Amino acid sequence: MGRPSGTRDRSGGAHRVSEAFRTEGGRSGYRGGRMRVRTRAAAILLAATLAVGLAACVPEHVDRVVPGTKLTIAQTAPVTSLNPAVLGQDTAADAGLAALTGAGFWRQDAGGERIAQPEFGRVHVDGEDPLTLTYTINRDVRWSDGVPVDAADLFLAWAAGTTHRTGGGTDADGLPRTRWGTGAGAGWGLDLVSRVPRISADRRSITLVFDSPVADAETLFDVPAVPAHGVTMLGRPGDAEGPEAAKSAFIAAVQDGDLDWLAPVSRAFREDYALDGDLTETARVTNGPYVIDDIDEEGTEVTLRVNTDFAWGPSPVAERLTVRAVPDPRERVRAVVSGEVDIAASAATEELVAIAAWAGGHSVVVGTALEHIDLQTAGGGVFDPATYGGDVATAQAVREAFLVTVPRAALLAELVAPLAPDAEPRDSAVRAPSPVAPDAGEDADDTTGAASDRAEPADPSRTGKPDIDRAVRLLADAKVVDPVVRILVPADDPRRAAAAETIADSAAEAGITVAVVVRSEWTTVLTDRPEDYDAAVFAWDADPSAPIALAAGFHTAAAQNAYGWSDDRVDALVSALGAERDETRRAELLAELDAAVADQAWTVPLFDLPVLTVWSDAVEGVAASSTADAVLRGYPAWSPAGGAGAAPARAADGTGYPGRWDSVSGR
Repeated sequence: MGRPSGTRDRSGGAHRVSEAFRTEGGRSGYRGGRMRVRTRAAAILLAATLAVGLAACVPEHVDRVVPGTKLTIAQTAPVTSLNPAVLGQDTAADAGLAALTGAGFWRQDAGGERIAQPEFGRVHVDGEDPLTLTYTINRDVRWSDGVPVDAADLFLAWAAGTTHRTGGGTDADGLPRTRWGTGAGAGWGLDLVSRVPRISADRRSITLVFDSPVADAETLFDVPAVPAHGVTMLGRPGDAEGPEAAKSAFIAAVQDGDLDWLAPVSRAFREDYALDGDLTETARVTNGPYVIDDIDEEGTEVTLRVNTDFAWGPSPVAERLTVRAVPDPRERVRAVVSGEVDIAASAATEELVAIAAWAGGHSVVVGTALEHIDLQTAGGGVFDPATYGGDVATAQAVREAFLVTVPRAALLAELVAPLAPDAEPRDSAVRAPSPVAPDAGEDADDTTGAASDRAEPADPSRTGKPDIDRAVRLLADAKVVDPVVRILVPADDPRRAAAAETIADSAAEAGITVAVVVRSEWTTVLTDRPEDYDAAVFAWDADPSAPIALAAGFHTAAAQNAYGWSDDRVDALVSALGAERDETRRAELLAELDAAVADQAWTVPLFDLPVLTVWSDAVEGVAASSTADAVLRGYPAWSPAGGAGAAPARAADGTGYPGRWDSVSGR
């Protein structure tokens, strides 16, 4: 199996091997040392090379682990929790780690494709009226402490994912004593399973009966990242004599609706997996291809070793992994070039691609993150009806005037085309992107990848070119003169800063002044300080496997709706989408919703972000990542490139950087 050939080695094609992916015995003696050490290293290298050849040729569900091999992967942020089901502990870094340490009925690959895992279990639709599904876990699936994964764990997913096991009085903060922190809301998602699920006699299956249809019911429900017996023993230490007794007690409490008994269990679910101190051994129990060896208190570095019992998903090849947080994209890519890190990904820029050219290989693809502009309608600013005495029509006219000045085609040409010449403007604000193809980006010049479903633009603001004359007319009819729009952008983000400047130049032609608001804590400003901005330029991390997730964000009650958006027609369409199981009808509803959202002038889609994936000489089989945070999902394909144990090639100055580093980094 050949590696993706993003760039060829500077050595003329021969693969160099980074010591970051080496045998556990240490360095190979490639430089210096006695002849005996060199001979032993050569033997190790030959053995590893043979093992890699075999690993590359066997099916991914057969044990393919190469003993002694190691990889280091950079993530964009530290891990905050081992339970990403809890709001506030569900960062992209948390979800990335869970892809390595967890397993369920489904998994996603690096490109965002959702893949069924029959080795784990199966999902069966028993009937549509009422919608009834049975989830069955295979008999040999186990947690890393040897305890079977079974219906108790699925029961935990239901209890934590609904409002039906929340309540039981209030605590000192006035909040329900039994609460799970998952953001479950009444009347949607798993909450539509109001009847207690049925558990099979062998405790391998659970059956859910939905009160009404749910569009994505098959993928809505899965095993949680944390086990029911572990959560129970953390919340009620000493109550149960062993894991099986703990599971039985938990099942009984959920079936009986015993909220007082469940209160400390729900607290453990919310709190005991967060990285705010030492994690107990019980909190480290997982069920995926890797188990946790060590994790620092800040979550900046996690060391993993292969789960030797894992047989219910694709086998990894590398025996050990280190996942390291490197927030700065420039440093992340440089770390691969220097050999400190073997795999990383980032939103692509010309500078980063130039640096990546010195790595073992790289790819650039159009990813799945949707770059867009959202307008704040409830902060007392220029787009808020309250600014005009409650005049909704005037506020909407000003929003529309601003959005039609946005030069979408120019932004694409300036920020994306140099990296992805065939990329097109995003036409839909509500449709999920397509996954990145597994073979996308195999050549450095290949910028194919995810593509948004194309549709006729619902509004002239989405044609790509600004309509300055229309903007002037809208403002004149609304009798609004010289409006000022404050655009929020993240600090140290040259792409968004450049976008804001281009948008400002275009808006000025219509008499609209743009003031750029730069904030390092921009996400907090976005969600908690609506009075500080009028528009925001950022990307939604759109999930290709969740066909209505983007659409749901436009509902009045959506957690993502931080802007005061509210419209009865939009809400009705979102609700209809959530209940529509026919794909053809769902596509029709998405088109209607796109038009309805455009009518409100709340947002405008720009483009799908191009993503750079970069890897060292030590590894091959690295698939193009759909986002900067999806890289860890590609673990099944990673394998040592030609063997393990050789020292990396170094620059003449011994730094590991190429001789032309200064000219590259200064671009």
